[in-house]
Amino acid sequence: MVECSFGIEFETGFIDEDNANRCCAINTYAVTGRFSYQHDCTAGTEIVSPVFIKPLEAIWEIERQWKHWIERNEGLSPYFRCDQYHRSMGNHIHIGVPHRALNSFEKLAVADKAIDILPLLIGISANRPSRMDGKKVMSSRMLKSQYCLPLTHNIISSNHYAEISDSTENGTVEFRVFDCNLPQVTFTCAYLLKKAAEKALEDVNPSTEIISGTAKGLGIQANS
Repeated sequence: MVECSFGIEFETGFIDEDNANRCCAINTYAVTGRFSYQHDCTAGTEIVSPVFIKPLEAIWEIERQWKHWIERNEGLSPYFRCDQYHRSMGNHIHIGVPHRALNSFEKLAVADKAIDILPLLIGISANRPSRMDGKKVMSSRMLKSQYCLPLTHNIISSNHYAEISDSTENGTVEFRVFDCNLPQVTFTCAYLLKKAAEKALEDVNPSTEIISGTAKGLGIQANS
């Protein structure tokens, strides 16, 4: 059985004890252990997890990281909104396999399988009800995204900002549909994506031949 790995980019703003939305903190990029950060000029912070394989390892390290962040930023809590830039925050989840990059066909297989559970993941992670055209919607991030596409197969995109993208730099499939930045919710979504990806890759040979953009013998369109 193929064992998939996953990584998470926690993108968040901050809120203080007076319930006033803030975007900046003194120790915005407070990280510990194997965590790192990357600069995002439109977010309060973006904290990057290591590559996880075992769920219990991920739970322990994520908990330690956010306890460390809160201790270094007394009086602030992560918040899903950044009013300074008029945008909602969220998470990016990368799915791959340990020690190598997914090939084009494997990425397509993972994205294709994820489509089946994407409505569930959006439902789990939607945390910002808002109004569009006079109607309430549950996920501001998903439904306001200019990259939001119909849930059709072969949806993986080469555009980094697409909701399901081919992360060539990391050799993974990146999912960007998530509103909620609560660690427990994010881990749940990452774990479900990991299991879906493992199922998708059960019958995929890493050396599957790609001919003219099609996985030979399976007739499924693959992005190069």
